Amino acid sequence: MNDLTYKETNNKHLDNWMPHLSEEEKIQLNSDLSDYEWYSIIDKNQTTVSIFQIINVRDHYSKNLDIRFSPSTKNNDDIIAIVIFIFESILNICNESKIKMVKFHTHDALLHEIFIILADKYQTLYIIDSVKKYGKWIEVELNITTN
Repeated sequence: MNDLTYKETNNKHLDNWMPHLSEEEKIQLNSDLSDYEWYSIIDKNQTTVSIFQIINVRDHYSKNLDIRFSPSTKNNDDIIAIVIFIFESILNICNESKIKMVKFHTHDALLHEIFIILADKYQTLYIIDSVKKYGKWIEVELNITTN
């Protein structure tokens, strides 16, 4: 799945999701979107394939606690590509904001394992200075670039 971009989420980004959600799910999603910053992953067809949350904690660090996939995203290969793109996007967003630490948290075992693999790989590429793993948390310290 190539040609992905991220943008701050707005309701228009989720128009393709709404027909697939129950009324209760729509209400819950709209409520959740009112908290913190959410970003949309947009594919080459301008379809929102995923959204993710970033919580900025007093400009000291950021946390990612929630990732959601479009109801139409069913292919596991696509989901893995999207998760990799989300991980990279979070690093980019934090780097641009000069936030040196990101804490990833998920109850999803597959997402957790993918994040661990990515954090370890990016540490070997010197994009991440250090990685700490505890419980369902993965804490990464970024090698902030100065532009």
